[in-house]
Amino acid sequence: MQKQKDISKYSNPARLKLYYAPGGGLGHLTRGWAFANQNNWNQDEVIFMSARADDLKFEKVLQTGSNSYSFINIPSELHHKSDSLQNWLSSQIIDLGITEVYLDTFPSGMIGEWNDFPDLPINFHLIARNIRLDRYRPFLGNHPTFEKIFEVDGLSSEYATYLNKLKSSIRPWELEYPELKPNPALLEQLLVGQENWLIVHSGSADEVFALLDMVIDDKAHAGIEAEILIIHPNPGIIREVPVVSFFPAYPIFPYVNRIYTAAGFNSMKQAGKFSKKHFALPFPRKYDDQFLRLKLSQKNKTQA
Repeated sequence: MQKQKDISKYSNPARLKLYYAPGGGLGHLTRGWAFANQNNWNQDEVIFMSARADDLKFEKVLQTGSNSYSFINIPSELHHKSDSLQNWLSSQIIDLGITEVYLDTFPSGMIGEWNDFPDLPINFHLIARNIRLDRYRPFLGNHPTFEKIFEVDGLSSEYATYLNKLKSSIRPWELEYPELKPNPALLEQLLVGQENWLIVHSGSADEVFALLDMVIDDKAHAGIEAEILIIHPNPGIIREVPVVSFFPAYPIFPYVNRIYTAAGFNSMKQAGKFSKKHFALPFPRKYDDQFLRLKLSQKNKTQA
């Protein structure tokens, strides 16, 4: 077990918030980082918890911008043991003096660890990204009662119906990301006076190749000579075109001619204001529905 965090540095530990982002990808922490910045939480009033918070990529997420947020890593031996994980969570909450918990995406946690949670003096809130309820339902149980549900995503009718039955305060929430200047080293990767097409992804090599095939097809169809640059956490993910690792990528969006991403939550939100030059390719995910998100986005464009 990891050592408990010393909370003596916190200016007001009695109001300490926990943002619980247990997913294995960068998306959950990135969403939490944006939510914390949007609500002007400083580093003394919130701690992030993730299943992979010891990964350097995750540390980079939480230390970008004006705040350098602290995080706790969920021990790997607890990732598949809901009872043991729940005991560890309750101990962390008591020891840290947590009074507010923000659950990212999963009302019951990844494996049901928040079901039948001990009765502690804490308020729970849910950051409601869409969920494939057909896949998640086996873990959905007697989860905490949420004081507020922040609806940050377009939801399926099935999931929206479920949340509405909870009788919590549901607030539609347009997530905003901090205004940041582009990294000068990243700008240097763009060729002046030429078309620059950007691929941003953090997934597998197969998915990067699928996006690259989409770009190559679009180049051929448009008859445009464009330079291709890929931003990915692993610069060695493929060797066919230049790949660089920068977080966050979105500050460079105004400087490129086209943006290609998957239809993940953060990618779609960050590229939303550049819809005319943004092209998305949905990929299958266990709990997320990128196909629905892209469909809803295209519907909103048509109605705008």
